[in-house]
Amino acid sequence: MQIETHSEGIIRPVKGKRDPHLDPDALMVMLPSELKHLVREAQAAEIPFSDTPLYRLYRSRTKTGASITLAGPFMGAPHAVIALEKLIVLGAKRILVLGWCGSLQPDLRIGDLVIPARAISEEGTSKHYPVGHEAPESDSGLNRMLEASIRDRGRTFTKGEIWTT
Repeated sequence: MQIETHSEGIIRPVKGKRDPHLDPDALMVMLPSELKHLVREAQAAEIPFSDTPLYRLYRSRTKTGASITLAGPFMGAPHAVIALEKLIVLGAKRILVLGWCGSLQPDLRIGDLVIPARAISEEGTSKHYPVGHEAPESDSGLNRMLEASIRDRGRTFTKGEIWTT
């Protein structure tokens, strides 16, 4: 069986009349417990929008006045990609993802922070995006900012290739 490829996406998210405009920075939070914790810690306010039954959006302002959107929770790659596409349509430009993972490395322990440098994708959604044959690399500028922030808080991290299934 041969599947036809398209240069354009099959699903084209749109910004609804009542949908909010988002600032450029967003954090997709995969797990409900982590999202609840971050919303509370950041004193974030819920943002009503058309996809609310699927996931929630929250806006938080930093002490410097910068804004970040928290989005989630998500169940699997297809759900997360639906939200990712919508976040982009609503104005998000720099999108980070916070989730949990297992490890095939014996030196990594529960609770260790891992910053992905590249991603080998073997889940069912990513293959529908034309990213080429090489494993995509994460944005080096965003990684540097994340690394500095983690170091500033006295935490350690591991950086390397991840594998999604």
